[in-house]
Amino acid sequence: LLQLSAQFNDDLKTALSGNSALEERVRELSQNHRKEREKCEKQLQDVNNICSMLESDIKKLTTKYQMREELIELKSARQHEQNELRDEVALLREQIGEERNAKLAMERDLLAQVNHLQTQLGIAASKVSTFCATLYQPLTHG
Repeated sequence: LLQLSAQFNDDLKTALSGNSALEERVRELSQNHRKEREKCEKQLQDVNNICSMLESDIKKLTTKYQMREELIELKSARQHEQNELRDEVALLREQIGEERNAKLAMERDLLAQVNHLQTQLGIAASKVSTFCATLYQPLTHG
């Protein structure tokens, strides 16, 4: 019985020492698990921060892209408007040229008419003068 009791005590000590080793190993694993979990939480927070910054960057880029598209549309509209205005200016210049030519032609015609009328007036004045001279001639001789 004594031997059995000693054997039991030895087995108990061996079991307790194995249990202590297991408890120590569990503590080490728990600490490692806690440290790894903290690292993962930190990495997750970093990833969340990066995602948040990326979302903000995407919104900014989207806004810039929309503004770029609007600028392209405005530039295209302005270019179209400038082309229309150039065409209109060219048409107006052509009309002004035609009107200037018509005015010059009308001035030439009017000047020709004035010259013709002056000639007619000169002829008429000469005839009147001649007529008056013939009327006064018999009075002065007679």
